[in-house]
Amino acid sequence: MSTPGSSAHLAEQRADLLRFAQASRHPSGFGWLDEHGRLDPSHPVELWITCRMTHVFSLGLLAGEPPAPGGPDEATLRSLAEHGVASLTGALADHENGGWFAAVGDDGPVADVKQAYGHAFVVLAASSAVAAGIASAPALLADALAVQSRRFWDEERGLAVEEWDRAWSTLDTYRGVNANMHTVEAYLAAADVTGDRTWHVRAGRIGAQVAAWARANHWRIPEHFDAGWTPLL
Repeated sequence: MSTPGSSAHLAEQRADLLRFAQASRHPSGFGWLDEHGRLDPSHPVELWITCRMTHVFSLGLLAGEPPAPGGPDEATLRSLAEHGVASLTGALADHENGGWFAAVGDDGPVADVKQAYGHAFVVLAASSAVAAGIASAPALLADALAVQSRRFWDEERGLAVEEWDRAWSTLDTYRGVNANMHTVEAYLAAADVTGDRTWHVRAGRIGAQVAAWARANHWRIPEHFDAGWTPLL
């Protein structure tokens, strides 16, 4: 048995996590797993899960070490990361209006709103896949960043807006910190792989605004806001 915290122990833990996660592969992306670690067909394929799994398998590739016993090998990890990118340019992508559906079923989108939460994860998945050398990832990342700049980034407020309808014609009045938190994560990853400091600056602006809210509120962070960024208390 390996010693907790040792390199061997960490490799074993990583292998177990990646082995468990690979069961989430679905023809349209990556899906929910049940309590036995089996794909649960009662749930649609969700954008955020597909993105997070693509990120995870890309990180597995980036670890750059031989897999521990029981873990997927490099070829399997690469296939899974490639599948994730293909899903984000295929079933989950809105080829008519741009952006990505929140969830899809066998017959198409079942949740067609365009959410900052899920779109942030597209940037993260694409960034990690670029770093892992997935060939089709740079084009996906370019598309995802263009959507961020055009649809979600509010230059005046230095924050991301929350949700659009399918055709990008109506912006919801709700604003939230949770999606902005994940947007920071995504922007930092994008800056690292593109070298474009714009994304570092934007991530910093979000962080500065949230810190200002916390400072003015006894270091408690409001999460829910209206369209004018007034807290919904």
